Amino acid sequence: MKSEKEVDEAIEKIKLAGARGFLLSHFEARAIDLQQTLEETWHHWNNAGEKLIHPLDARLDKLTSYSADGAMKLLDERRDFMVLYSQHLNFLKLEFPEFASPVIEAGYPSDNEYPRVLANLKTHIETLREQSQREWDKY
Repeated sequence: MKSEKEVDEAIEKIKLAGARGFLLSHFEARAIDLQQTLEETWHHWNNAGEKLIHPLDARLDKLTSYSADGAMKLLDERRDFMVLYSQHLNFLKLEFPEFASPVIEAGYPSDNEYPRVLANLKTHIETLREQSQREWDKY
């Protein structure tokens, strides 16, 4: 029979694993939102006849016409994506400093082009999903 202390320690381990699993799932959901926002932003730029090649560095991609209808909306949309992306990385690094993925390795800002940013996000999402599941499976 286990002592009360052993039971309490086991319960604490289970709570910690559950909390880590939940938080990793939360970060996964945020990363999925980022992927969707990135794809939508790219399509909006493309539909407007603009090129969003480097979605994580506003210094590299310039609009052909800042006075065109919708130009400010495109710039705002990219800015919003970059802010959300940066927040995601910072919060994830704060909560899970040991977490590694291509998104973490690339950092922010980044001169990676759209296909690489998208691929990194997809791998990032899968890594978060796998690590979350490992936490849930511990107990």
